[in-house]
Amino acid sequence: MPKSTPQLLALQLAEQANLLNISQTEIATATGINQSQISRIFDGKVKRHSKALEKISAFLNIRPNAVPIDIVKSNKELMEALSVTWDGSSAHSVALANIIRTLRALRY
Repeated sequence: MPKSTPQLLALQLAEQANLLNISQTEIATATGINQSQISRIFDGKVKRHSKALEKISAFLNIRPNAVPIDIVKSNKELMEALSVTWDGSSAHSVALANIIRTLRALRY
């Protein structure tokens, strides 16, 4: 999957904020980023990845370069593997998530 551009990420962040009905002022208060800078970011006026993009991403729970959830849900083989492996408990989900994260090394 190609890396997202800063502009694409900025648009995703704006969409997520709108979807969650979170104002730029609320984001500014929570992240310590000036509201006018958030406005510029949401307008796609960014040239590179920055700490501001990272902070806003973390606040809105957006992971840059993550596989979109609809692609994950539509992957029948992955969903089947999870359904036969996961027992439904929170502890087991943490353990499975840790195992899956270690597989990241296979990407390189």
